[in-house]
Amino acid sequence: VTLGLTGNQNLSALYSTEQTYHRVVADLADARPDVPVYSVRVFDHSFLFELGRPVILVEYRDELDLGLRAEPQKGIKTMAEFRKRWREADDAFAIMRPETYVALAREGLPMFLLAEDPRHALVRRRPPASLKPR
Repeated sequence: VTLGLTGNQNLSALYSTEQTYHRVVADLADARPDVPVYSVRVFDHSFLFELGRPVILVEYRDELDLGLRAEPQKGIKTMAEFRKRWREADDAFAIMRPETYVALAREGLPMFLLAEDPRHALVRRRPPASLKPR
């Protein structure tokens, strides 16, 4: 039982975004409710649950294909369109895989890493409050 409980604590960071989400609560709370949140090439149900607000899917359909056909405004079909919207946005948040973040950052897409775990990178379009001049 002890081994199982210990293993559960160690593995929970790999399979849940809860700890990662809590690192960015202040930044999300600071944002207006109309600030978009993108889920780029990934959809994590636990993140959506923890976030408590809708996300715009980017290059992701899978089990949500039927819903996206009914409400296409809730998804972006191409990374090119996402890049365009991201660059034009005053503020936005996104969740993606760490390798996607690295690739977009190398392209020069303006984003600030808020939190990262082995499966997720949470980024913001504008600098987080901790980086703003006082």
